[in-house]
Amino acid sequence: MGKFRKAFFSLLAQRDCLVDFKSKNMKNLSPIVKFVIAILLLVCLADLPYGLYQLVRIVSAVAFAYLSYDYFKQNRDGMGFVFAGLALLFQPFFKIALGRAIWNIVDIVVAVVLFLLILEMFKKK
Repeated sequence: MGKFRKAFFSLLAQRDCLVDFKSKNMKNLSPIVKFVIAILLLVCLADLPYGLYQLVRIVSAVAFAYLSYDYFKQNRDGMGFVFAGLALLFQPFFKIALGRAIWNIVDIVVAVVLFLLILEMFKKK
């Protein structure tokens, strides 16, 4: 696991996606956000206490809202609307009851799409 983590963060550092700690400027954090949310969604496939699912819903909703804003800022409105829809789906205030099996499918599909978006971003650079 250590080799994977080191390779991942070195790749992000090469691709100009992390925080520049010397100048305190924030760079594009969207690949890190996508990676963290994808991992959290895959962790939700396990049988966990209900409070952890709620925490993942809150974190996911905030992250998807950030990604939606980021895509709208880049004039990629289609992806902005997709992530806005995901933020609404995962928001914890007005719960959408889909059942465990459907939520597992949604979690897997969204995680795979997030990983593909990360790969697409690195292929462009």
